[in-house]
Amino acid sequence: MQWYLATLIFEIRVKDATVSQFDVQHRLFQAPNKKEATDKAHRKGVEETHFFYSDSQQAVRWEFIGIKAIEPVQLADGITLLEETQELSPEEAVHFVAFVRRKHQEILKKPDQHRVTIRTVLQVH
Repeated sequence: MQWYLATLIFEIRVKDATVSQFDVQHRLFQAPNKKEATDKAHRKGVEETHFFYSDSQQAVRWEFIGIKAIEPVQLADGITLLEETQELSPEEAVHFVAFVRRKHQEILKKPDQHRVTIRTVLQVH
């Protein structure tokens, strides 16, 4: 069996929203080959499409758009699974660094209490 890292894209449709929101999820799937891993990733995306009402009673549809990428990975301690480069203005960089340092300290203090949920996504955007 081989591990595969899949990037699943979901659209978050909020009634009367003025912006489009997308959730990019990077998920691991174990399968004997890439086709089976792709099938598993697709099924998971379809299974997680759903409709609900937010805390503020807004109608929300969480809809699977598709698989952006899927690649085999060799798991090992400390391996880099994802990497991202940010290009920010000097002002944005100051805020970004402050935010990351604050989150880092929060996670160090209470590592089990930091998971991003749909509620977090809707409150931030």
